[in-house]
Amino acid sequence: MENAMLMNLYRKHGAATISALYITLSLIWIAGSDMLVGGLSSSVDVLSTLQTFKGFGFVGVTGLGLYYLVDLHQKHLMAARETADKWVENSFRQSHRPMCLVDPVSLRIADANPRAEEYLDIGLDDLKTMELANLFKSDTISRTSKTTIRETIVHALRNNTAQPELFIKNGGAVD
Repeated sequence: MENAMLMNLYRKHGAATISALYITLSLIWIAGSDMLVGGLSSSVDVLSTLQTFKGFGFVGVTGLGLYYLVDLHQKHLMAARETADKWVENSFRQSHRPMCLVDPVSLRIADANPRAEEYLDIGLDDLKTMELANLFKSDTISRTSKTTIRETIVHALRNNTAQPELFIKNGGAVD
């Protein structure tokens, strides 16, 4: 229960929550421990030693507290990332539109959804051996350089001019 309450507080206010907790607990520690140590002895040597141990205790307790808060936050971030990754993967796989994931440097196809395999009539293993330019009809795109290919594809996608008839189908045969 307190774990969920602390996470809700952290989600809403982020780093300000950790800072506020640190300041509040530090002030309570300093005031409380000073009163306790002051009542234990009137000897300067004893008080000096107790203050040293009090400082070590403060560092230890705050270190553990910060570890706990950071660990809690990291677990929350990892869970959120896993949820987002699953959502993206499911959206990609279940989309009714053909989609390929392409390495932006090599322009090789890294993955494709089932609709792309069906639309192009090319299996996933074969698609993964191809470059993006291999999916376009040869008269549609200049094959002279990867830069030209990349620019042509990006221009077509940005301007919504990438039409299905530009792509090869039926196992690589051009329509």
